[in-house]
Amino acid sequence: MSSVSGLYGSFGQTNYGAAKAGIAGFTRSLALEVAKYKCTVNTISPGAATRMTFDLIEAAGGEYDETDWTQGPEQIAPVVSWLCSEAAESVTSQIIHSQAGILGIMQQPAVIKSFTTENLWTVEQLDELMPELIEAKKDHDQEVSVKGVPKKI
Repeated sequence: MSSVSGLYGSFGQTNYGAAKAGIAGFTRSLALEVAKYKCTVNTISPGAATRMTFDLIEAAGGEYDETDWTQGPEQIAPVVSWLCSEAAESVTSQIIHSQAGILGIMQQPAVIKSFTTENLWTVEQLDELMPELIEAKKDHDQEVSVKGVPKKI
């Protein structure tokens, strides 16, 4: 199990973030290793209020309501159950996010744009190319954030 905090990063939680991001890498590698046995491996990235997060909710001006299903960990159980069902037999190496009534699939690491060279890169070439790569990443992030807006069902 990973977490939103671990995948996006959270101030003051470097060790936690590193561990949770490591789980995402573990998921991808293990999925490759056990595919020959027809096993699937996925990670849940839940967002739920727990004893560990009550203080954070209050510090942000929120209030924990234990009767609100969108705040509790029980919202994650149906997602886990579905992943264990035959309907999910072809779903593997994925990070599934569930939080406050939102269900999503996380983007996996991928190259957005690249350049090739037949020699060692020079600093001058990097001065020219890196801004283009950074801009491509910004454009990609903007496009992904628009596509990732939850749709009501």
